[in-house]
Amino acid sequence: MHTTVNLGSGTNRCDVWNYDGGTKNKWVYAKCTQVKLSAGDWRGGGTVDVDALTFNYDDYMLDFHGTLLWKTKGVWTKIHNNETASCGTDMGFGVPFCRISWDNG
Repeated sequence: MHTTVNLGSGTNRCDVWNYDGGTKNKWVYAKCTQVKLSAGDWRGGGTVDVDALTFNYDDYMLDFHGTLLWKTKGVWTKIHNNETASCGTDMGFGVPFCRISWDNG
């Protein structure tokens, strides 16, 4: 899994399917800095605000506020400041799975 905290600037590129953070396609090939997140690690909270996530080597499934979406490897999903992404390796889909939900705090 890869994340970015500076969508719109940085040394890499992120191909974001929902640049406005919604569930509809709004493609932008944006500057970013990609940071690899190993299994069991987490990122975000406190002063760290994750802007987007992807799996560069695997297709993945999203539960985006109750809407199931299949995404191709390397396609980035933007999340808002008041959203949380919880991801696992296999929730019965045979690919990585992320649930995007609103923060409760």
